[in-house]
Formats: sequence, C-alpha cells, structure tokens
Amino acid sequence: MSSNEKYIRWQGITLNQVTFVINLLLGLATATLGFSASLLKDEKFIPTGKVKCLFTFALLSQLIALLFGIIAVISRTLDFRCTAQIARKKFGEGESVKSTRLRVKRLGKTTWFSFWVQLSSFGLGILSLIVSILMIYSDKLF
Repeated sequence: MSSNEKYIRWQGITLNQVTFVINLLLGLATATLGFSASLLKDEKFIPTGKVKCLFTFALLSQLIALLFGIIAVISRTLDFRCTAQIARKKFGEGESVKSTRLRVKRLGKTTWFSFWVQLSSFGLGILSLIVSILMIYSDKLF
C-alpha cells in the first residue's frame, strides 16, 4: 500500500469520525436542553444569584453547540456535494472546477471551525450545568 493510499484511507476514517462526533454532540446538546427545560418546569428548582447565571450560561452554551452542530452538518453536506461535482468532471482544470475546489476548501474550514466551536460550547455548557445542579442540590447530595 502506497503512502498516498494510506493517507486517503486515514483521511476517510477521520472524516467518518468527525461526522460521528458532530452527530453525537448534536444529540447530546438536544438532550441536555430538554433536561434543562424539564428542570425549569420543576417548582422546587429555583436557581438564584450565581447559580442562575451559571445555569443560564449552560443553556446558552448548549444552544450555541446545537447551532454550530447544524452549521457543521450543512457545510459537510455541501462539501460532499461539491466534491462529487469535481469527481464527476474527471479532474478537469476549467474555471468551474477551480471555483468548486475553492468552495470545497472554504466549506471544509467552515466544518472544522463549527466542529471545534460545537465541541467547546458543549463542554462548557455541560460543565456549567453540572456545577449549577450540584450547587442547587448540594444539601440533598452531601
């Protein structure tokens, strides 16, 4: 197996993993928002002061994770579509192929940027949510 074939193989594995993680984080962010909404419906759950700010930050972080996850999925889908168009043209070097390759490059950067924002936002949001819940229910837990 040549080094180019190895690169193509591992690049495919990387792309599959990124897609999986984006979708996983989308699902977890949605579930976290649902859980947070159910907490807000509970009459005994009354965040105040710093805990209220932390809980609000957690909600906003999860919304940002959801938004950037959707952006990542859309940019990835468009990236695949443009890549298929390039492959269909059998690697021609016309102006339309050059512009499509430029678009693919931009979409790839958008996907990776969105992925990292989604991952960071989800991590911060889940951490904030856990801390706020621990602070509210500390008397019951400890």
